[in-house]
Amino acid sequence: MDVTVSTAASQKAIDTLKATLLWLFAGVALSCFVVWVAPPFRSALPETVQAWLPVAFAASLILALCKATSVLVFHRVARQKASIERSRQKLMCLYRPLASLFFTRHVTIVSACGAPRLRTEWQMHGLNWGRTGTAWSA
Repeated sequence: MDVTVSTAASQKAIDTLKATLLWLFAGVALSCFVVWVAPPFRSALPETVQAWLPVAFAASLILALCKATSVLVFHRVARQKASIERSRQKLMCLYRPLASLFFTRHVTIVSACGAPRLRTEWQMHGLNWGRTGTAWSA
């Protein structure tokens, strides 16, 4: 067998194990344990399979524990990133104006007469801006 084929196959197997849900691993571990401990279920299996029940239980339990640890670590890291981002956004109104103090060029403020506001436009045309009763007056 070619080395690249076996590497690709092992990579696919690992990706499949990573994508498997936690409850599936837990269900397999619980099923193996019940079959291993309960005599009616255990006697229904051949002797060769009965010998491998503890190994199957241990392997599925280890996979379930690894998946649970992975999920917990992923959620913790995601919560930490979200907390850091919230802290950064909370102080942005403070730090952004302070950053302008350290520019290498002088920032000038320009004020100019802009377009008149909507209220001024209405007043120029003789329209009343206030409310009379329940309807806007013109």
